[in-house]
Amino acid sequence: DLALWSGLAGGAETILIPEEGYDIDEIVNRLQSGTGRGKKHSIIIVAEGVMSGSSLADLLKEKAGIETRVSVLGHIQRGGSPSARDRVIASQY
Repeated sequence: DLALWSGLAGGAETILIPEEGYDIDEIVNRLQSGTGRGKKHSIIIVAEGVMSGSSLADLLKEKAGIETRVSVLGHIQRGGSPSARDRVIASQY
């Protein structure tokens, strides 16, 4: 549900979830069509259980020569050391 709802809220062009199949050629066509209309970027959300973001990036590079950047949201969410305020709030909980 996280991938689906965050993709909808964030305006993703493609959302890959394990409950639905996907066609890599359709994704490539959608990306190339957007580029043809002047789009400079696209957002693709890949849920756990489908494939890794880097695997999809490799497929897109292989099939269409598309440059990608992969962000693993879990890594971003866990980053950083807690501040003193974070520790106090956690203790209060």
